[in-house]
Amino acid sequence: MRFIIMLIVMLMVPMFAHADTIVYGKDFSFSIKELKGWISDIESGREQGINVALYEDGTTWADAPVVMYVNVTERKGNGLPDLVSYETANFKRACSEIKISKADILPKSGRSESRIFDCPTNNYEVVTYLEQKDKICILVMSGRNRNIVEAKLPAYKELVKGFTWLTSNVKFN
Repeated sequence: MRFIIMLIVMLMVPMFAHADTIVYGKDFSFSIKELKGWISDIESGREQGINVALYEDGTTWADAPVVMYVNVTERKGNGLPDLVSYETANFKRACSEIKISKADILPKSGRSESRIFDCPTNNYEVVTYLEQKDKICILVMSGRNRNIVEAKLPAYKELVKGFTWLTSNVKFN
C-alpha cells in the first residue's frame, strides 16, 4: 500500500513542478506561470508603477528589445469598456499616426479584450485587459520593432494564458 501511495505521489510531482510568480499589492494578488527563457522581475519596473516586469534571459528591463509587464488598476465606471476607451484616447494623443486593432489573444469574452497599438515613431504594443470583480488587469508586450514583438507573440500568449487572478482581499499590517 505504501508503495502505491509513493508511486502516485511520484507520478503527480511533475504535474505541479512548474514555477509560478505570485505578485501582490494593495488589494490584489495574482500569479503568472514561469515562461521559459524569460525573467519575472518585481523590482525593475516598480518606479514606473509596474507590478511585474518580464524580459528575456540575457537582457535587462532597461535594454531588452521586447518586454512584457502586468499592472492592476481599479475597476471604475463601466469597467472594461471605459478603461479601453481611456487608454485608446491616451495612445491617440501620444501618437497621431497610431494604428489600433483588435488582437486575437484570448477566446472572446465580455470580461476580456486585447488590442494592438502600433505607433511607427514609438512602440508596438499588444495589450490584454482582464476584468475582475473590482479590478482590471493589464498585460502588455511592448517593443520598438514590430517584427521582433510579433515574433514573441507565442510567449505573450503563454503569459496571458498562465495568468491567474487570486484575490482582491490582500491586507498589510
